[in-house]
Amino acid sequence: MPRQHKVLKQGREIDLTNIEFRILHMLALHRGITLSKEKIYNYVWTCSLIFLDFTQILF
Repeated sequence: MPRQHKVLKQGREIDLTNIEFRILHMLALHRGITLSKEKIYNYVWTCSLIFLDFTQILF
């Protein structure tokens, strides 16, 4: 996971915990796909993917 994260909605920053950001990040990566609780859990708590140090999700 990135060391920093920033989520903007209509130009306004939304504060999220690390866990909330991980869940949102996974959902954004798999937009339109139904994910099992197990997949979400494994991603959020055992995430081993490599990302850039700074990530923005805009919606």
